[in-house]
Amino acid sequence: MTAPDILAELDKAAGLAAEPPRKENPVLKLAGAMRESFRFVHEAGRWYAVPLESAWDNGIHARPGIATGKAEMRRIIVQYGRSEKIAVVTGTMADTVLLQLEADAFAGHETPLALRFRHEPGRVVLDLGRPDGKCVIITASGWKVEPVPHDVTFRRTHAVKPLPEPERQPGVTMASLAGVLALDPDGGAFRCMAGWVAGLAFAGDDRPGLLLTGAPGSAKSTRLRLAASVAEPSGTDALGGAFGRNHGDDEVRALRRAVPLYDNVSAVSGTTSDLLCTIVTGTAREGRLLYSNDDMSTAEIKRPIGMTAVATPAGLRPDALRRLIICEVEPPARMLGDATVQAAFDAVHPGLLAAWCDAVAAVLAWLPYVPPPGGYHGVPAHAHVLAALDAAVARGDLPGWPGGLLDAYAANARQVRQQVASDDVLGSALLALLARRPVAWTGTEAGRMFEFREWEGTAK
Repeated sequence: MTAPDILAELDKAAGLAAEPPRKENPVLKLAGAMRESFRFVHEAGRWYAVPLESAWDNGIHARPGIATGKAEMRRIIVQYGRSEKIAVVTGTMADTVLLQLEADAFAGHETPLALRFRHEPGRVVLDLGRPDGKCVIITASGWKVEPVPHDVTFRRTHAVKPLPEPERQPGVTMASLAGVLALDPDGGAFRCMAGWVAGLAFAGDDRPGLLLTGAPGSAKSTRLRLAASVAEPSGTDALGGAFGRNHGDDEVRALRRAVPLYDNVSAVSGTTSDLLCTIVTGTAREGRLLYSNDDMSTAEIKRPIGMTAVATPAGLRPDALRRLIICEVEPPARMLGDATVQAAFDAVHPGLLAAWCDAVAAVLAWLPYVPPPGGYHGVPAHAHVLAALDAAVARGDLPGWPGGLLDAYAANARQVRQQVASDDVLGSALLALLARRPVAWTGTEAGRMFEFREWEGTAK
């Protein structure tokens, strides 16, 4: 008999036989595995799990830097339990684990989450929306494709579609987008649209909305969604209708989409006009938390919406019009099917995205040296971006980008002001009075002729 056997017999005789090993608690095992694979954060009353690098080592195929919500975490817990031979992960077990993780999330400070665009001084991070979790980090010195930085957290909704990896393609510049959209690359409409597309990156500042108007058959919907798709892929399902019919639905749509689009807007109420203002320059959606009578969820919304209409929708107030770039587009000389136009766009999309990244990097480089432009502009922060972009184009840093973007935006804002004044009883009378005054000088901006008339006398 060996020594261990002798010791075991002596222990048995003394009543000290080893107890059978205890079975590990599956709830503790699941919670421990989740804590090894995720860090837990909260924002606006909701909690999220952000995968760590160890998530892949533990067999959890989650994307680092991309926040995971409660529903997806429940599925991950069940899948992990199956891989670890836990016979059945019951709903009670999963809820117990989620309760522990929720407590971990709310133990720390609130963490801001970004949707597609993360903008901070000197840097823009673009979520490519891909399964590998990669992003584009853009600074004043250029851009590169890398995993999401540790100090940035993105959230994704079902509306976040994957972007191609940006790649410079021979002969593909931002002017190529004008070719796909059948627009004059030097025309005022395309220059306003190109400036709007470039401004999408600067989510930390106010960004104007874009309204395309034109007769039926002007391809407004296709042009709008493809322009937005340069940085925010938008299929036909992204075009929401009936803007203003239900303000709650409009807010949810804006909350879930980085660039919400609305098609065929004909008329809006005064409250809907106010809603448009708040969505563009910032608002918050507040609501009662589920199963709670005294707790509230708050989510910030600030989006550069896109809209189409046959004409400027009736009911838009001056403050709403000030937040919009209104471009009238003509029907294309040759009508093509959506599938054909989409295929042409997809072929040059990597190059367009690279040109977009180049432009954002140039804006970051020039903003500290270009003063904010004086005069009246609808959204001053956007005007500053355009001034920096114009400086880069004038320097020759952005081949293929149109110049005069700020002039086009200023001319557009002036045209909107004139439209507002002509629709007003007092304003139309003043315009009629000025029309009888002698012309002081004439000028041309964005292809339009303007006459500036003298004014002498008091307000009375």
